Amino acid sequence: FIVTFLVKKEFEKIKSTIIILSLFRLLFAAIIGTVFFLLSDYLALNYFIKEDNELVQVASMLMKIMSVFLVLSTVLKILRNLFEAFQKVYLFALVDFSKNIFVLVMVFVFLKFGLGIKAPALAYLTTMVILPFIFIPLFLKTFNISKFETKISKNLIKESFLFGLPFIIVSVSSIILGQIDTLILTYFR
Repeated sequence: FIVTFLVKKEFEKIKSTIIILSLFRLLFAAIIGTVFFLLSDYLALNYFIKEDNELVQVASMLMKIMSVFLVLSTVLKILRNLFEAFQKVYLFALVDFSKNIFVLVMVFVFLKFGLGIKAPALAYLTTMVILPFIFIPLFLKTFNISKFETKISKNLIKESFLFGLPFIIVSVSSIILGQIDTLILTYFR
């Protein structure tokens, strides 16, 4: 979608589209993250061994960490998609590569500090906090968003939504199909 505006040199529409789509994605992630955060105690109690109170507490804490991770990871996904839209292939590839390396290093660091099962979740969370500080300046070198005026219109919002609707349907469907076996097995355990 942004590529079309790049070709036409409609930089105000690029900025407005970035703002619209970023806010939509962040809002959606915040809603889902908040729901999982608030339900983490219930889910931990009902989907893990009920007799082991310590395991339930750890599971609840891990779900809370991953709920925050879900929201923060959206920022990095948006940056990754923006690098792709602006055809910055090197930066696009660098996002996932650096995320994986950073998570691996942080897991070892947290394991060294004796955090055990919490280490991977904290490594992912730490990565999502730090990496945007590296990639946001790189994006601003690609497209300095502050140079252009924001012109958000109903028509642009409608175009953006209609363009993304098939992707939303496919994404939700693939998540449901990919997780249905786990949900069924958990329900009938």
